[in-house]
Amino acid sequence: MHLNHPTFENIEWSWTQNLENTTDIINQLIDQHTLVSDKLLPEIDMHFWALMNNNTSIDNDLIKDVYEIFISYKEQLEDHFYFEEKLVFPAFLKQSKALDEVTLSFIQKHEDFESLLGLMITEIQSNLAPLRDLMSLRMLELKLARLVQIMEMHQILEDHLFEQH
Repeated sequence: MHLNHPTFENIEWSWTQNLENTTDIINQLIDQHTLVSDKLLPEIDMHFWALMNNNTSIDNDLIKDVYEIFISYKEQLEDHFYFEEKLVFPAFLKQSKALDEVTLSFIQKHEDFESLLGLMITEIQSNLAPLRDLMSLRMLELKLARLVQIMEMHQILEDHLFEQH
């Protein structure tokens, strides 16, 4: 089931449905890419900007340092999604037993975005602790927690897909 407009609710429902069909798994992964790239990452970005617009220059230096970590993560994740959609998923859909070298290398060196995300959240919590009382920081943390949930689901689906091939 490929979703036209992925939402948090139907991503959570759909990700456990059919884990035996390669096409269904890939469609679920693409739906997660869309949700993260088009909705969640822009919302997280917006919360960083809200923090920077409502604080002193000293606080802003701390926020900007953490924001740069987020931007780096975001760029790596978007590159990862693009690579999957353009090279890895088509290779799996061909049902070829002999995956090309690029795809095999990707699978073997598959980046652990959950760990990178965990490091980023740790940086946010330690560096921005003085701003803990701000609603914009709490909203940012909620969005990041949501991203963690989706990326954990994503990793399970990817692992299942890789195990099938």
